Amino acid sequence: MIVGGNPVYNTPSDLKLSFERLDKKVKLRVHLSEYKDETTRVCHWHVPQAHYLESWADARSYDGTVTILQPLIQPLYNGRSAAQILQMMTEQPDAASLAIVKGYWETQRKGADFENWWRRSVHDGLIAGSALALKTPALKAAGAAEAPPQGAAGGLEVAFRPDPGVYDGRFANLGWLQEMPKPVTKLTWDNAAVIGPATAHRLNVETGDMLRLTYRGHSLNAPVWVQPGVAAESVTLHLGSMVAGSSANKSVLQGLPNDKVRPVILTATSVGSVLEDTLPPYSFTVWRIHK
Repeated sequence: MIVGGNPVYNTPSDLKLSFERLDKKVKLRVHLSEYKDETTRVCHWHVPQAHYLESWADARSYDGTVTILQPLIQPLYNGRSAAQILQMMTEQPDAASLAIVKGYWETQRKGADFENWWRRSVHDGLIAGSALALKTPALKAAGAAEAPPQGAAGGLEVAFRPDPGVYDGRFANLGWLQEMPKPVTKLTWDNAAVIGPATAHRLNVETGDMLRLTYRGHSLNAPVWVQPGVAAESVTLHLGSMVAGSSANKSVLQGLPNDKVRPVILTATSVGSVLEDTLPPYSFTVWRIHK
């Protein structure tokens, strides 16, 4: 049972979370998700997940304060929350999301005044006095002092960043986020390997040139965007631009890039990618102001 998330898409590829491996080891696969995505395609069942505005829930803020989340509408597609799916495995499988959340807090708040306390907490939007105690962790300097791994000569340091619009791909189905110009580059409906002018000069490339990035035997074809301000000998790759199930995607990624598309989902975290063959140029979609 996979409750939310899209692990087939974003699990590091060296774990080989593919259909072939899952089919041999897991005989029944069920996925709870708002969308049909890469993980759904390797599962037997897809359970529609209720949006957080369609169900009751609770959550903690950065300081630990608990808030009670109320639904604004009834589920549009008969979806179920994560709490309801887990509740189905208990002796009360049909409990509604309100009964689950309220029932839990009834076990935490003993006394005859629970109903008044509950109504006040729902009204105020938080549970008074629920903040967690402040803790000061002790830093172990030994690990922090280790030098970062070094790549091969001529390699580039890779910086992976969530896409400014679609994040890690979970919002790829929202066209207006795809259309929204990215900060600085003003790219829309596109992704790029962003490098600085000094690196572009060394590699003899310019914006639109296609390059092949290779890391530990895995390759990705990506168009170059030359952006002043990017550190020399580094390349920035944004995650999540293409996800199966979105209107923008035509390929199942299954954790690794496909030579025929432009999503950048690599497992490297720092250095080691080497740019090789130059491919035909690519034309970006860029937001402009015309006067």
